[in-house]
Amino acid sequence: MFKIKKDKYRQRFEILQDGIPVFTCQVSQFIDLSNAIVKYVVGKDYIISLPDRQATANGYGKYHFMKGFLLAGWHDIKKIFKREKDEVKS
Repeated sequence: MFKIKKDKYRQRFEILQDGIPVFTCQVSQFIDLSNAIVKYVVGKDYIISLPDRQATANGYGKYHFMKGFLLAGWHDIKKIFKREKDEVKS
């Protein structure tokens, strides 16, 4: 399995295979490499425009956390009312 690791202090990327670095290059070279791979695989001139931007979905995890929290609360409330309704029937 391959993983890509960014070394912030040395400003370079490493491609790891099973935890062993198999390729290392500077950030600017990595951008050129990425664009070349995308062009080769896709066959068109797509450009990776923001390679330094990470966590583009900032706040997205908070949304899902709150949504899950509210849904769990709603299901708990439904269970309580169902339990009370079943007790009244008995």
